[in-house]
Amino acid sequence: FREAIDKFFPNMWVPIEVGFSATLVELFEQALFYAERQCGQTMTILESIVMHMLALINYNLSTRNKADDKMVQAINSVKQYITNHLSEQIDIQALAKELGMSYTWLRRTFKKNTGMRLSDYITEVRLEKAREYLMDVHYKVRDVSTLVGISDPRYFSSVFRKKYGMTPMEFRNEYASRQFEEPDPEEN
Repeated sequence: FREAIDKFFPNMWVPIEVGFSATLVELFEQALFYAERQCGQTMTILESIVMHMLALINYNLSTRNKADDKMVQAINSVKQYITNHLSEQIDIQALAKELGMSYTWLRRTFKKNTGMRLSDYITEVRLEKAREYLMDVHYKVRDVSTLVGISDPRYFSSVFRKKYGMTPMEFRNEYASRQFEEPDPEEN
């Protein structure tokens, strides 16, 4: 067994995470079953099962990195697209098509890797950008919703209040009052 392990994983003496695989669990259960039996072919069967397990682990590890790279690139492309098109209405199906992905794969992959639904992420980015706009007095509060791609100002105010516990106008006023209260560090 040591030779087989060294063949697939040379110089690897640290634990590796293989994740959950129903096939590996089934093979492990088969190995336990045959290990408990003492017949003439037990060692041959166990060797075959272990070789199968090692080959699967090796394959999964070698393809996982490529798949992870693809997922990271896809998620980064989506995030960049959202940032670049924030003021527009973003159609997730059209976005998936434009990026050469299936709608279902995009939604599942994004959620799996970020912990957020794509639509929630878009709203989150819009609200963060809205805060930036609201800190700048050059932007009128009523125009900020349009700047971040939310066409209904009342809906924008409602979503903003739900997220931050205050309306956009209250946020601006509170931010402005903090600006005047905080002492300038250069004065000390």
